[in-house]
Amino acid sequence: MAWEVNLKSAPVEIFRPRCLKDGRLDSYYDKISLQDYPMCINMGYGKDGNTTRTFAWQTLTTHKGYIKYKSINGTAWMTKRSTIKHIGHPDCDATVHNVILYNLEPGKYVYKVGSESCWSDEYEFEVKTPTNSDTIKILWTSDQQGWNEHEYKSWGIMYDAIKQYTNNDHDFMINTGDISQNGGGHAYEWRYYYDFAPDIPCKCHMTTCGNNDLTYTPETDKKDNPEAFTWYTCIDQPAYTSCYSWDYGYCHFICLNSNTMSANSSIALEQVAWLEQDLARPEVQAQRWRIVYMHEPVYAHTRSKLLDCFITPMANGNVDLCIGGHHHRYTRCKRMGALGPNKENNQSPTGFYSLMINACGYKLDGKTAPASNNSEYMDVYDDAKVPNFGRLEITYNQISFKAYKIYDVVPFTLTPYGDNSDTKVPRIEQFDSLIITK
Repeated sequence: MAWEVNLKSAPVEIFRPRCLKDGRLDSYYDKISLQDYPMCINMGYGKDGNTTRTFAWQTLTTHKGYIKYKSINGTAWMTKRSTIKHIGHPDCDATVHNVILYNLEPGKYVYKVGSESCWSDEYEFEVKTPTNSDTIKILWTSDQQGWNEHEYKSWGIMYDAIKQYTNNDHDFMINTGDISQNGGGHAYEWRYYYDFAPDIPCKCHMTTCGNNDLTYTPETDKKDNPEAFTWYTCIDQPAYTSCYSWDYGYCHFICLNSNTMSANSSIALEQVAWLEQDLARPEVQAQRWRIVYMHEPVYAHTRSKLLDCFITPMANGNVDLCIGGHHHRYTRCKRMGALGPNKENNQSPTGFYSLMINACGYKLDGKTAPASNNSEYMDVYDDAKVPNFGRLEITYNQISFKAYKIYDVVPFTLTPYGDNSDTKVPRIEQFDSLIITK
């Protein structure tokens, strides 16, 4: 649809005719920009999620930054200086700040990040070690990727609806990747993601690197660099750039990178070796549950041959569940064991389940046609273009999973006067569930 622009009243700098001497049109001119105060604040769990917290945030270029924190009833702030690295966004230079707090005592805390005269808001968080009688509650979303504020606005509407529907009752959130559409190239996409979910800094937010979160690498002439992922999260003792593991209560969690894989590639061989080593640790096998999260799960509507290398190590290492997104569909697979001698699928009562949820954002176009062998390992397949989110409630005896659809949010109708998103009233319905027992 063509829109008319009134050149008498329109902003001249935006709509005036342009020529070569004006240079390249800046795609950032109407996008969210980095401000004087800290932005994209992310809190996560460290290696020992019971006693550690990691923090990452970005500011305009500076040579120092701090976190101030205290007990919620305390009066004296404790201060720790951030480690910093300077990066270049297309619209500005920035500083990435990282802090890890170790050996935190149980209780509730308040924190803020920044430096003198440029502090963030204050946020609360709780440190606790779940006992075998406690329930661990997880909110799971994926694939918010968008191109502009209009598309990320749908994520904000969904996030508010999820909070209201669930009463914000979760211990932490897992995002299985594609937060952005263009990796490090469009920093405003990450800014919109955090801006439309302003209380993400209040609870741990554990993320994995999606294929769209990768950045172009000139040396390989490919979009294969996960460095931008590290600009928005702080990882305690990473295996390498985008892989890590951590414990929380009676659960062990492992984050893998499913991107840029190829048979016998270094990234595949390194991850498999690390995965096998991590799962073989006695303290990991002593944990009640082992959960893997990655962008593309090993079993989805198709079984990606590039991810075959993970299946047998996960089965032999007693993984219980693998979750992911990527394909913009919902699938729930049967309980699968190690691959056969000819890489055939094997169901196993002692294997692991693989779950994939649809995007929780504007982009809901399917990518890959369903495979003809779905019936071999799949229990549920749903390719409806309706946003999803999931909830995991984990006890010592079982993992309870519920999948939800969010209706009446997308698509928006874009008009010359804005969009109709403010009139959208989301409707949430549960549509699938799974109980996992030992």
